[in-house]
Amino acid sequence: MAVSENNVRVPITISKELKQQLDNLAKEDKRTFSNLCAKILFDYVQQKKDGE
Repeated sequence: MAVSENNVRVPITISKELKQQLDNLAKEDKRTFSNLCAKILFDYVQQKKDGE
């Protein structure tokens, strides 16, 4: 799958258990695993910005 020039692909290593938990949460939110991870990271950065 191609990545747009505004995005970057980032490989990460996580446990199989965490991957399964994230897959389940993504399914509940009707998201892909990748989209859920991006949202989690975006929300984390926003929270850190707002806390400053």
